[in-house]
Amino acid sequence: MTDEREPTQFLSADEMRVLKFAVRRQITRWANRRSPNAEQRAQRATLQQVLHVLEDDAFAGGCDLHVPRNK
Repeated sequence: MTDEREPTQFLSADEMRVLKFAVRRQITRWANRRSPNAEQRAQRATLQQVLHVLEDDAFAGGCDLHVPRNK
């Protein structure tokens, strides 16, 4: 059986909590590596920035998703 649901355009507060948990978990995994490669260090730094944004009170109730416009 395939999942034919339309993509969501909103993340609920519960989905935001799960997303933050997953980001924290990956940050911790890479923090515990003895010698992460350059790509992992860069990705960890990016995840830390993402987590900082996600923890803003503005997203406590969830957030709308949209495709960015071309620059």
